[in-house]
Amino acid sequence: MTVAPGPEEPLKAVAGAADAAVLMAYDECWATSNAGPVAGADWLRRLLSDRLAGLDPGRVVIALAAYGYDWPDGKPGRPIGAPEAMALAARMKAPLIRD
Repeated sequence: MTVAPGPEEPLKAVAGAADAAVLMAYDECWATSNAGPVAGADWLRRLLSDRLAGLDPGRVVIALAAYGYDWPDGKPGRPIGAPEAMALAARMKAPLIRD
C-alpha cells in the first residue's frame, strides 16, 4: 500500500497491517508549487529520519522519483522524464549535482 510523505499520513499503521508500506519519497515540489527539487537530499534525509523512526525496515519500501519538472516562466510545471530533465539542464547550462 502506498503512503504519501506528509506526517499526517498513516505510515506506521499501514506498515503494521499490509505486507509492505510504500513511502512515496517525493513531491517536495510539484507542478503548481514554486520551482524546486522533486526530492532534495536534505528534505529526503529529514523525511526518512522522521517517518521511519520505530518501523521495521523490512515492512517499508522507499519509492524515489525518476522525473522532474520544467517550470516555464509564470506557468505551472510540466512533468518531464529524467533524460529530458538532464537535456534541459544542459541547455540551460545548469550544473548537474548528484548526492
